[in-house]
Amino acid sequence: MPTTAEDAPPSPASAEGVSPGAMMPPAAGASGQGVIRAQAADGADPLPPAILRAGQPSPDASAGPGAPQGTPFIPPTERLSAGPQAVGLSLDIQAPAAANLNKETWFKILVKNNGPTEALGVLVRDNLPPGLQYLDSDPKGEVVGSIVTWKIGDLPAGAERVIKVRVKAVQVGSFDHAAVVTVMAGSRTRVQVKQPKLKVEQAVASDQVLKGRQVRFDITVTNDGNGPARDVVVEAKLSPGLRHEQGDIIQLSLRKVYGKEYLASGESLTLQPLIVEAIGGGPQTCEITATSPDVSEEAKTSQTITVIEPRLEIALRGDKDRAPDTLARYTLTLANTGTAPARKVKAVARIPSGGTLEDKGGGRYDPQKRYLYWYLEQIEPNTKQEFTFTILVGSPQIYQIVAAAIAQDVKQVNDSLTTQVMGVADVQFSVVERRRILDPGDETDYEIRIINKGSKEATNIQIRAKLSENLSYVETAGTEQDAGWDQANREVVFPQIPRLAARESLPLTIRVKAEKSGPATCSVTLTYDGLNGVTINNTAYSTVMQARAEDTPQPPR
Repeated sequence: MPTTAEDAPPSPASAEGVSPGAMMPPAAGASGQGVIRAQAADGADPLPPAILRAGQPSPDASAGPGAPQGTPFIPPTERLSAGPQAVGLSLDIQAPAAANLNKETWFKILVKNNGPTEALGVLVRDNLPPGLQYLDSDPKGEVVGSIVTWKIGDLPAGAERVIKVRVKAVQVGSFDHAAVVTVMAGSRTRVQVKQPKLKVEQAVASDQVLKGRQVRFDITVTNDGNGPARDVVVEAKLSPGLRHEQGDIIQLSLRKVYGKEYLASGESLTLQPLIVEAIGGGPQTCEITATSPDVSEEAKTSQTITVIEPRLEIALRGDKDRAPDTLARYTLTLANTGTAPARKVKAVARIPSGGTLEDKGGGRYDPQKRYLYWYLEQIEPNTKQEFTFTILVGSPQIYQIVAAAIAQDVKQVNDSLTTQVMGVADVQFSVVERRRILDPGDETDYEIRIINKGSKEATNIQIRAKLSENLSYVETAGTEQDAGWDQANREVVFPQIPRLAARESLPLTIRVKAEKSGPATCSVTLTYDGLNGVTINNTAYSTVMQARAEDTPQPPR
């Protein structure tokens, strides 16, 4: 009776309507092996394991016409129909009920496709028992041992194929044999592969922004592909000179923020502006990336802006050492070393107590606060402004001048300078003669008056007095020790005076005797510490008259 390919091996069926004359003559080189195999007495399946494995045909069995040896037959996709497919094959063996020993007989195998779709790679195998010898078949089969195989190929829906087999009975007995059919069934479907592709763009109003101001980035995400992109996430990464309340990495999910489960093909979405603060100067970047689990490559764009800033620097230069009651000169320099103009610049210098402002240097002075002000509308980048002012310093002390400057969007800058006003020794002296006119033999005094008009004591004062040839040294006064007389140089050398306090004076006298007529001089030199080898000179003048006649001895008469 008819069976399907998935059923058990079929039983023998009636052979009515089959003519022995229709059988083909034996094929040359036929194996001569029987092709109807006896059923085992214990009922065991007589078919070899390779045939019994449902859905596991051997390589030869599954290969279709033209397929490489050992390669499973896979039909062209266009041969398959779309959707679920059903294949139903029936197999029937029709043979005579009896055969005579050593006589030829025949049987036929009927294969029919009862399903709605074409059966592909149909294969029929018959395992002949030992009592039957295969002679020939139509179509021809392939004989391997006792197994005969027919490659039917493709069987359209409703079609039937008949295999006619001629055999010879070679043993006496009752023999069963079974044939099996295998088939390939296939179905196809179409998958459209799409590629979503993200593109992210950003724009900024200006590529330059002043430090401390806000920067606005406008960001647009577009799906340039031909498929939807799900769960799009946009991430912004800021360089250190840009600040956002969420930090330097800001993430935004289109699903969470905008309720967008996906971005359709060709769809664009402009995000809420990204507002950040410029806190660092120079080039700063905002890097935007857009990702989706449906997109293999992330979209990325980077925008660079330049943060410009004024940078104010202040420098105060001037005299570091001055003497009392002298003018000290100072220069205040304001420089803009930044990349933007410094606007609304204000500078101030504080004049120290004890000093008197003599020159305001173009500024405005507040004597109550002792502040000297300067105002500038702006200072361009890489330029500077200088202001020079003078102060009359008084008594010895340290004078500190403090200066500061500030501008719009610029922090205050400060500088200071100290001037050390130190006392100095200022020793002066005079030398005068008590008598301008002398007669030979007269004595007179030259008075030397030394005074330290400075603010600091003078030390190691040395005084020398050189007398003219017509004067002779008598004595000195004013020092604890007498002065010495250097006859070779005709100099009076006073003992060194260790110190002379500020505003203090010291009188000295030199007594001389007129020896002969003519101009008489007393030339005094003075040195002390701090003059660096310089000497101070002063001279007093007298005249020695000629001797009177009555004073001249007369020769005896």
